[in-house]
Amino acid sequence: MTRPIVSQIAAVLDRGVRAGAIRPGIDPIELHMSLNALCFFSVANRHTFEAQFATDMSSQKAKAQRRLEIADLLWRYVRSD
Repeated sequence: MTRPIVSQIAAVLDRGVRAGAIRPGIDPIELHMSLNALCFFSVANRHTFEAQFATDMSSQKAKAQRRLEIADLLWRYVRSD
């Protein structure tokens, strides 16, 4: 089920490397696992974080912020500079 996704990630990484925007040597399977972990953790632990930090992790604002954080983290990981 995830093979097409991994193939798409590999293609994006390859294009990025050729364009000089993405550093070479990134394993698409590892990147896929990292992305899943980052996304799943905040959902699986939502109730714990809500209780600990008195915040609504399911609000649209919180979800949007989480998406931005994950995108920024991954971009900093893959970029070539």
